[in-house]
Amino acid sequence: MVLAAVFFACTKSNDARDQISLSASTTQAMVGQTVSVTVSSNVNATQWTVTPSTVSKAFVITTNKTNYFNFSEAGVYTVSVSAKSVDYDSTAHQSLDSCWNHTSHGHCVKGIDSASIKIIVTK
Repeated sequence: MVLAAVFFACTKSNDARDQISLSASTTQAMVGQTVSVTVSSNVNATQWTVTPSTVSKAFVITTNKTNYFNFSEAGVYTVSVSAKSVDYDSTAHQSLDSCWNHTSHGHCVKGIDSASIKIIVTK
């Protein structure tokens, strides 16, 4: 009996067009201050998360490149974004959430990437 194992590895492209990054209007904010965070990416949709989650944000899944966060408590927050290309047509009355959730993807598919940035909030 011969057993064989196959391993699949994810090879990320080093092409600059495939890179993703975040920039914030500030990384040192005061409680109640709104901070804008902009993603630099060549894909058309992003999903945003913040930890800890005691933050209001303008968008969760969006085609906008900039999102706005309001911090109501002092602390250190991580704003994260996942980005991917989705087949979305706003004129066809499609739901962006539905397109995002039903776009087949795995960990090794080009066009899916993520980035994060820390925001320090003081009183």
